[in-house]
Amino acid sequence: MSDYWNGSAPANPTAELLALVLARRREWAEHHVTAAIETATHDGMTWDQIAVGLARLMVDPKASPRDLVQDAPSPLDRKRDPAVAREGAKAARELMDLMRRTA
Repeated sequence: MSDYWNGSAPANPTAELLALVLARRREWAEHHVTAAIETATHDGMTWDQIAVGLARLMVDPKASPRDLVQDAPSPLDRKRDPAVAREGAKAARELMDLMRRTA
């Protein structure tokens, strides 16, 4: 944690974050917390979101590490915009026309 005192945070503070979580929630298994952090990262959560999410879970007596990924943005939750599909189809048609003309 000495990097914090030098004024520069580590680029990937997994070890520090893991140590903090396990110090507060001794009943949690290290591999469960590590898996939750890795899943959250893979699901698009930023380090700030992960840190805040874990802080929230550390003080919730009913929480478990897997609750962290519930905070991750889900691509399935996004509202589909028909305009995006139309624009994509238009771009595909233009590309195919261009390819036909240059072939």
